[in-house]
Amino acid sequence: KIINIFSFLSTDKRIVNCYAYIFIILITFLARLLSLRIIIFESAYLGTYLESKCADIVLSLNYEESKKLNSSEIMTEFNLVGTFVSAILQNGLQMIASLTTLLFISSYLILFSSYSFLLALLLIVFIYVWISKFNSKKLSEISKNSGFFHKKRTSAINYMILMFRQLLLNSSQKETTNSVRAAVEPLYRYSAKGSYLALYPKILIEYLAIIIIVISLFFQIVNTSLTETIENTGVILFALLRITPSMQIIYLFFTSIRKEKYTINCVYDLLTLKTKRKKKTNNDFNKINFNSDKNKLIKTIELEEINFKYYRNNFNTISNFSYTFERGNSYALVGGSGSGKSTLLDLILYLLDFQNGDIYINSESSNKNKINYMRNKFLIRKNVLLIGQNDFNCGSYVNDFLEINKTFFEKTELKEKLKKGINALGLNKILNRNILETFIGENGCKLSGGQLQRLFLLKAYLSNKQIIIFDEATSALDYDNEQKAINLIFSKEVLSKERIIIFSTHSEAIKNACDYVVEI
Repeated sequence: KIINIFSFLSTDKRIVNCYAYIFIILITFLARLLSLRIIIFESAYLGTYLESKCADIVLSLNYEESKKLNSSEIMTEFNLVGTFVSAILQNGLQMIASLTTLLFISSYLILFSSYSFLLALLLIVFIYVWISKFNSKKLSEISKNSGFFHKKRTSAINYMILMFRQLLLNSSQKETTNSVRAAVEPLYRYSAKGSYLALYPKILIEYLAIIIIVISLFFQIVNTSLTETIENTGVILFALLRITPSMQIIYLFFTSIRKEKYTINCVYDLLTLKTKRKKKTNNDFNKINFNSDKNKLIKTIELEEINFKYYRNNFNTISNFSYTFERGNSYALVGGSGSGKSTLLDLILYLLDFQNGDIYINSESSNKNKINYMRNKFLIRKNVLLIGQNDFNCGSYVNDFLEINKTFFEKTELKEKLKKGINALGLNKILNRNILETFIGENGCKLSGGQLQRLFLLKAYLSNKQIIIFDEATSALDYDNEQKAINLIFSKEVLSKERIIIFSTHSEAIKNACDYVVEI
């Protein structure tokens, strides 16, 4: 049909064929450009969607389940999402485009040419299938080992960064370098093996194609005229030049599935992290708008006969606990290590769900109905600031830790409050003139534990939240700095009539400064 379209241009069939060839080449050229654009951009969108979806799933875990996560595994799985997109999704789209091109050219040439091309095509397909089957076991082994060493590499790097001081003290730099090498070297070796198994068939096919052409020429010279021989050879040569790359892309896709199987497993693991959320309930709650309640004053938080035990524990961490926290007061939660102070704070913050009892916010029961529970949870979460002893903030500058920007700083009254807090906590020495732009190292690594805690206490001082909770937030401070922190936190600017302040602490100084002491 294509030849008939161009028949008006010439009566010579060979010239018409040339026009048809040019037309097909132009069509395939445009198709490949379009498919390349779709492949690159669509895979980028898919990668963005996948990483965002994985992050959403991780963050949707309940608090208790999140404690069971292995950070090195999660980081490795996230890092491999990009590999999954390029190795599987992008190659998959390229494979579909190449398969379309292959079928299109093959159909035309089989109709136009002798069966020599069909035999050559079948031979190439057979070789690729045989090589794929032959390498299947090796590729599966590469995938399994690569997954193991990827996680080992992440773990080794984490250890190297987090334990840097200890490594220097113990002169363990060489041993640590060797452990990183022990994880990385096999990873590169397996990657090289996989790349070799994926690429060597192309070279094999190229040389086989030359042999096929020579054999084809031999048979055509015997059975046909020289003109037909040259014409058919040209057709076969053109076909092989166009089809071999397409066949290689198809082979690469199926090779990637085996070689990168561990990346598929990693993405699958992220997407199927178990949660205890009930989807129907959550979907209903997502439609409810609680924003009108977010600035509502929290007058009381009342815990009534609260019982809580962790999953698979045979004993209660919190048993029959009742207490009322009222606005305008400060409270010290005291008790031995492991007594349940932090657990009680997590219950107040609705991070953990109690098994028995009830929590009333402004006398509104959390157990009365599910909407009440969600409303109370929303109200607490929107109006609380939690300062912990091991708080971790992303960023390398003071404004990252304080979560304020230049617009905030330019407001005179807030600027003065910031300076007052800095002076009160003795932070002048670590801050430069451009306070918010002071570099303190990645995640505050340039600061000592005490300096970091004082920076977080400054954040509490600047906060306008109704509830401020300190979980061992002064544990790294010496006596003098603890007194400075107490004077600031218990000033009228912080401990106002509109606030509830709760400390989980072992500090006698804080215990004595609080209005009420609650023993756990």
